[in-house]
Formats: sequence, C-alpha cells, structure tokens
Amino acid sequence: MQISVSFTTEELDELLTLAGIGEYVRDGVLDDRGEYGEGNQSNLLEKLHAIALEQKIPGIETVDLDGMMYTGPNEERESATHEWVEEHDEENFWSTLSARLGRRDFFKEMTKEDEAEMDKTGWLPERVQGYLDAYETEFESYGVERMMIDQNAPIPAAILEEEN
Repeated sequence: MQISVSFTTEELDELLTLAGIGEYVRDGVLDDRGEYGEGNQSNLLEKLHAIALEQKIPGIETVDLDGMMYTGPNEERESATHEWVEEHDEENFWSTLSARLGRRDFFKEMTKEDEAEMDKTGWLPERVQGYLDAYETEFESYGVERMMIDQNAPIPAAILEEEN
C-alpha cells in the first residue's frame, strides 16, 4: 500500500533532522546490544534524502563512496545531528543521575508516613522532589567535583541479589 504525503520544504527539512537523530540513536542502541548489521538498515531515510536532494534541501548531497553513489547529509548537517544528540545525552545524564541519587537518598531516609502514603497512592511522596532538587543544584554548581565514592558503604541486598 502506497501513501502519498506532501510537505513544505521546511517541513521536509525538519523531518530529515528528526529522522537523522532517530536513526543515529537507534543504530547506537543496536550497536551497544551487538545487534547492528545489514538487516537493521532502513531505506526510509535514503528515500527521504533522495526527495530532499530533488527539492534542493540544504545539506543533502550525493557523493561517490568507493564506487557507490550515496545520497545523504553533508558533513555540516551530520555534525548538527550529532550536536542535538550530544546535548540531549548531556541533559539526560544529569537528570538521570539526580533522579537516581535522589530516590536512593529518599529511600534511605523514608519514614513510616512516607511508606503509608506510597502504599495509599502508589506514588512517591512530594518530599522526594527536595532530594532531586538538591542534586540538580549541586550538579549545576559543581558538576561531579564534590562527589565521593564511599568504599565502606553497605551494598543494598537487591544489588547483591542481582550479582548472583
């Protein structure tokens, strides 16, 4: 079944950016899993690049790669895609780190009232946000400069169970 869709050149340009980011992320995940290979390739992005070249979208070109003609983003456009991903990864890292440390600290200091509220609502109490905010402020101000690993800290039972 064929579907026809029409885009303005600006919309096609934006779709190429989003598709490029998506392909970059997907391929990275597949590579990390050891699953990246020929069977994972989609010709959807190739089709979009061919249409973009016809429509003279900036940053799309055809080049000869060892005897094979390739239509896709030029170095500048590819670099812009990587910048989007890197900025997202950086923000996601700090956000995830704050959330994990905040949750850890909350559960270490959880009160009976917190536990009762969680049992009743199924959610963490709003108090957990204070822990998250404290880590976000710390990381915005100092990065990881003041973080220390306590080699003598007890290891939670759940982590020890995962190792076995």
